[in-house]
Amino acid sequence: MTEQSRLTRRATESLAGGVSAGWNAFAESGPRFISSAEGSHLWDVDGNEYIDYVVGWGSLILGHQPPAVRVAVEAAFDEGFGFQYETEANISLSELLVSLVPSAERVRFANSGLEATMYAVRLARAATGRDKVLKFEGHFHGLHDGLLWDTDTAPRLGAIGPDGIVESVPGSAGIPDILGSLVVTVPFNDVDAFDFAIRQHGSSIAAVILEPISLNVGCIPPDPGFLEHLREVTEREGIVLIFDEVLTGFRVALGGAQAMSGVTPDLTCLSKAFSGGMPVAALVGRADLMALLTPSGDCEMSGTNTARHFAVLGTLANLAALQRPGTYDRLQTLNDALTTGLSEIFDRRGVPAKVLGYGGRIGIYLGMEKQPRSLRDIVDQWDREYHMACYRAIADSGLYGFFLPLSCAPEAVTLCLAHTEADIAETLDRVDSVVASLPYRRNVSMIS
Repeated sequence: MTEQSRLTRRATESLAGGVSAGWNAFAESGPRFISSAEGSHLWDVDGNEYIDYVVGWGSLILGHQPPAVRVAVEAAFDEGFGFQYETEANISLSELLVSLVPSAERVRFANSGLEATMYAVRLARAATGRDKVLKFEGHFHGLHDGLLWDTDTAPRLGAIGPDGIVESVPGSAGIPDILGSLVVTVPFNDVDAFDFAIRQHGSSIAAVILEPISLNVGCIPPDPGFLEHLREVTEREGIVLIFDEVLTGFRVALGGAQAMSGVTPDLTCLSKAFSGGMPVAALVGRADLMALLTPSGDCEMSGTNTARHFAVLGTLANLAALQRPGTYDRLQTLNDALTTGLSEIFDRRGVPAKVLGYGGRIGIYLGMEKQPRSLRDIVDQWDREYHMACYRAIADSGLYGFFLPLSCAPEAVTLCLAHTEADIAETLDRVDSVVASLPYRRNVSMIS
């Protein structure tokens, strides 16, 4: 019996579903037990080596065990490793965010992206006195009840009306249907549906929340002018515009997607690449809105584990590394090498596919002739069966998380700054071999 098999059996006796976190159980293969990690590579308990394309679900932008972050975390042991009291380091981190993120006039820390989006919506409701939230189909804002609607975790797509508004479908069991009445969902990049929803519900909408680049279903950029339109309408209607930059923040650019687009929201949610794997998140935004948070206002936002000292120091080290000259040029070079190489392979092997990435977050849409503009495009055109065949074929090739499928969309391939040109070349060779072994035939079972 392998160590993997032994641990799998042991885990089922104590861990719910055999895993510590639900997403660690990959489709069909289940969890892989890892013994160590460094840079862009992992080693499992049986000694197998992998190039990691999950990298902490996008959080480990510097890779595993970056030296600067490790030094900072070790320094916390000399000062008080686990306390969460106010320190000068907390001020320094908030000042840094204010200087780098266009929407950040004030900062409040949290523990996760889920918390940041939850508190952002609460703050918007406190500021406006309104109850509803407009979101976009397929955009994921954490697993809390208020926003887990019409996501890729839902059992089905919601029916879409002639007005473009999507039926509210919860993305998990255990979410009361009544909460769906507080959510208005429209397709991403659909200006007409958005405008209709504002005409119908605008007076009761507290916030519009979105991923400025949709990275949770691969990689779907906003249409030209789309973000600008959202900004114009929300300002006119007194609606709080929230950018969920948990994935885009400090990955696509130093100041996030808002720095790229020039569109400044009222509130921004940060985590993942911002903290480099530390358990830290942040809600940042306009000073007048942030003043509504306790203790200056009466909108509650706090927590026992918020801004632990080691996490603040580690995040400062992560951001210092990201500010070095050439950092984002290198990440873009890796991004372009992988996207270009994959596109060439699929074209040469006769596989229709669109590949697009920003900041090392790369969507691979097999079977698609055009770049998707919304989740509906993926559901209609993505060849999930062929994608699954590639996933099964590559599962034991040493590429961790490559071709990982979700229920109705592909999980993005994620790069970090520790990936090397040699990693990319090796990856392309392995992908080419897999695709060559699976001649493309749409809607024909590839299961042997």
